[in-house]
Amino acid sequence: MIKGAFWTILGSGFSRFALLLASIIIARILGKETFGEYGFIKSTILMFVVFGGDAIGLTASKFVSQYLAENLKGKLLQVSRFSIYTSFFTGLLLGLLVFVFAGPLSTFISNDTTLINEVRIAGLIIVISSLNGCFQGILTGRKLFRPLAFINIGTAFFSLVLQVVGAWYAGLSGAIAGYGVSLVINLLMLIVSNARINGFEIFVFRIRDYIELRGVFFKFSLPAAVNGILIVPVAWLGNALLIEYAGTGEMGIYSAAFTWRNFVLMIPALVAQVSLPFLSGLHSLQNFSDYYKILKLNVSINFTVASIVALIISLMSGMIMETYGESFVSGKFVLVVLMLSSILASVNSVVGQALNSQGKVWLGVFFNFGWALAFLFFAQLFLWRGYGSMALALAHLIAYALHTLWQSWYVQRSLSRR
Repeated sequence: MIKGAFWTILGSGFSRFALLLASIIIARILGKETFGEYGFIKSTILMFVVFGGDAIGLTASKFVSQYLAENLKGKLLQVSRFSIYTSFFTGLLLGLLVFVFAGPLSTFISNDTTLINEVRIAGLIIVISSLNGCFQGILTGRKLFRPLAFINIGTAFFSLVLQVVGAWYAGLSGAIAGYGVSLVINLLMLIVSNARINGFEIFVFRIRDYIELRGVFFKFSLPAAVNGILIVPVAWLGNALLIEYAGTGEMGIYSAAFTWRNFVLMIPALVAQVSLPFLSGLHSLQNFSDYYKILKLNVSINFTVASIVALIISLMSGMIMETYGESFVSGKFVLVVLMLSSILASVNSVVGQALNSQGKVWLGVFFNFGWALAFLFFAQLFLWRGYGSMALALAHLIAYALHTLWQSWYVQRSLSRR
């Protein structure tokens, strides 16, 4: 697990650093208002990828690792094929929806159809990104963290260069197009890597896979997608409310600060990515002693790392926001509040992975539903009071504080039964 964590941290660490650097340069090129539009379009992409890529990728990671531990090669290939084509068809459907309704989405963001081409590009990106999430899930389930690290490093380099060059020469549309091209490169590398490891049999479509694995879809993939709906699309709705109440300028500030929140959550996300295959395997073999040791270790790592990084960023918040441009400096306190929420989110992510490894995904849906209600309630309340980007930051903090309370109660109750 430690070796896997090293390679995952190396690959994703470089990727997150490149993302931070790209966000700073792009913000300075585009300006606060246009950077807000850029941030909202990317959040739209992430929202739809939850259905096609993240949920199916999680399915692939969980069941590939389980069948690998049980030495069931036939089942492993079957769930891999199922995941690939499910993510493709889902991504294609959602991408077409965004492409068709590009006009209304553009009007919502900028009050006219000037962004219609950028939104259409986003629709194409959704298809590609959905497949990327699935292929990454398969490699993660096989615990092939080293090739994934090199793929992430290569993708991050191309993403940084292509987005910055695109923004410089073609503004917002160039930045979005550069992001899309980098994801195509990512997809090609993932396809080659999966073909080398699993053989070309993994790409053969078989209707029998859907018949035999329908239980997997309804018991795991579907609730995982619903779980995603209660996080990313709800966050997207919060972004939409922010634009409606305060405009794209405040969205630009929030996007810049939120990029650093994601940076803090990098280590917890990587620990979760690495630990899920191990936890799933241990739970499948009913090795509960090692299972709970890894779980407790994850909580300690996540809390410690997130707290240290969040403190450093908070102390440098003014300097950090100034790198985006003078118009972003007012968002330094937004960044500080998001740092506090990131510490709570890092601990909660461990419980989420534990539930996924046990197949208790619907219970996770229940917990996240409570988070979603709290976030939207407080976001609406603070936006109505004119707090701007700070409204979403405070809503995040309060929602995760409540989330921590009820998930801590569940964990204590579960451990006492053991």
